[in-house]
Amino acid sequence: MMFPRELLRVPPTGIAELTARRISGRQGIGALVAPFVKDLGERVFDTAPAVAVHLNDAVLDVLAAAFAEQLQITDSLSLESRHTALRVRVGSFIEDHLSDPGLDTAMVAAAHHISVRHLQKIFEADGTPVGGWIRERRLEQCRRDLLDPRHCHLPVAAVGARWGFSDPAHFSRLFKTRFGVTAGRYRSAGGALDQALD
Repeated sequence: MMFPRELLRVPPTGIAELTARRISGRQGIGALVAPFVKDLGERVFDTAPAVAVHLNDAVLDVLAAAFAEQLQITDSLSLESRHTALRVRVGSFIEDHLSDPGLDTAMVAAAHHISVRHLQKIFEADGTPVGGWIRERRLEQCRRDLLDPRHCHLPVAAVGARWGFSDPAHFSRLFKTRFGVTAGRYRSAGGALDQALD
């Protein structure tokens, strides 16, 4: 399987800890992931594009869960591992609250009983500030929804609003900056621009 690393939602420092490590497919989350990915490989070409969008998310979620489990098992007493585990929890919290327009660095820090400064420090290792991570994840969800036939009735601004972008003009600027085209053009191209953008 190949996919952009940032879609995995596991910090780069955590992935570095797991490089070249075997994860058992017989116990823990690995026992769930192994048959799922194997079965998916046999059926992926028979899947409709609308379904494939959700399968992509599911695969990345179960892989992230397996990696997070490994990170928790690995030297859980070390400061670096504790930071990595906190980073994974923060990432999950952000994912769960992306649609909340009030989601910001202060809200994330308060939810984890840490200072904003400490939260920013944890994210420094990845080179992406918390606000940037939130913005990137929201834009990615908007991109997926624009391609999802179930949301084709929603205006582009409503898609942005679903993921916390309450100002349509701001959403439009951010989307064009990130993907190189307007959200409307991206939708009308049906994702055909993805290869040109990657």
